[in-house]
Amino acid sequence: MLEGKALVYFSLFFATGMRPNELLGLQWKDWDGQRFHVRRGIVRRKIKHSTKTHEARYVYVPDWVRESLLALDTRLANKWVFINSIGTPHLDSDYFNKRWVSALEAAEVAYRIPYTCRIPARRNCYL
Repeated sequence: MLEGKALVYFSLFFATGMRPNELLGLQWKDWDGQRFHVRRGIVRRKIKHSTKTHEARYVYVPDWVRESLLALDTRLANKWVFINSIGTPHLDSDYFNKRWVSALEAAEVAYRIPYTCRIPARRNCYL
């Protein structure tokens, strides 16, 4: 079962169509209460100050994800949405991928790569 930051990570993945590196690169200053301004990612363990397409965009976050997002303790503790145990941003998605595998096993569902959660939702993007 997914919980905590892994639940938020995969909820955002399903709901917004953001890429894994964009999810890792989210900061609270990018949040306006309804949308994230997606403008950076973490690629090969380094912060990249642009997206894959080199175009920043706004991504709407549905109500059903906002409640768990706003419950994250990082909201007040750090500038990054997803931080590791030492208070720095996750530099890769290994932590989340391990929880994905555990959740699939617990649900007795055949393995699928986490990227299958990404359903590009262009209707949710506002330039």
